Amino acid sequence: MKIRKPAYAGKFYPKTFEGITEEFKSYFEEEIPVNIVPKSKLYPLFGAVAPHAGTMFSGRCASYVYKEIGWRKQPDVFIIIGPNHNGEGSGIAIDDSDKWRTPLGDAPLHKKLAEEIWKSSNIIDRDSYAHKNEHSIEVQLPFLQFIYNNNFTFVPISISSMFYENELCRKIGTTIADTCLSMKLRPVIIASSDFTHYGNYYNFEIKGKNQKEKIESFDRKLIGYAEKLNAKSFLRYSLKSTICGSGPVASCIHAVKKLGAKKGKLLEFYSSGDINGDYDNFVNYAGIVFE
Repeated sequence: MKIRKPAYAGKFYPKTFEGITEEFKSYFEEEIPVNIVPKSKLYPLFGAVAPHAGTMFSGRCASYVYKEIGWRKQPDVFIIIGPNHNGEGSGIAIDDSDKWRTPLGDAPLHKKLAEEIWKSSNIIDRDSYAHKNEHSIEVQLPFLQFIYNNNFTFVPISISSMFYENELCRKIGTTIADTCLSMKLRPVIIASSDFTHYGNYYNFEIKGKNQKEKIESFDRKLIGYAEKLNAKSFLRYSLKSTICGSGPVASCIHAVKKLGAKKGKLLEFYSSGDINGDYDNFVNYAGIVFE
């Protein structure tokens, strides 16, 4: 059995079962009983956008997305699309592991769906190396494990920034949607993305004062495109900024639109500066669902 071991436990999220549980309880306990999924009559969402920074910063934002997922009927499978920050391995890569491990246990992949997506596409490679040192998908798993106790399956797909082009994203999204439809699977597709990064380490500048407000306005325009399911405008506008998951979000939009989504809805938006008070170097986070 091939298991992808955790690379970021203790870095982007707590390194122990107890640590994750204690932190996540603070996000979930007000709206969803811990580790119990309500028997809702609501259909699953079609997809979502969730942040992937350290949970001490973006965990509360991500929890809004996963609360919404948890209150609904459980989908047949989750497909998590994340950026490849390191540029290692194939540019568009599906992992062929059997399970991904975190301190909350082993989350199983939907091997048949992963195989069919790969077979149906001429642009998606099978490459575990592309996932080995990447955090954007790994940090989503503890939220699903916290809700479902590993009683779910998922498919991980990474996209390098060199492939953030609308036609490629359309092909990725269409392949995902068509394969799920042909297999009669109801997925929830999660795009892992933070929004604008601002500060000394990022090549993004808004001149003048009140950068926080200006960048928030910039990101809310991006969010508006996502809510309207306009992947092309989202991608074109996002390339002016330092959002790190443009390709995953655009691919997700193309997929959910074909699956039947009619709109997106913003659940939460804030900045890392709202957590630590540093507005000279900050990142914006947004939680969006497609229904």
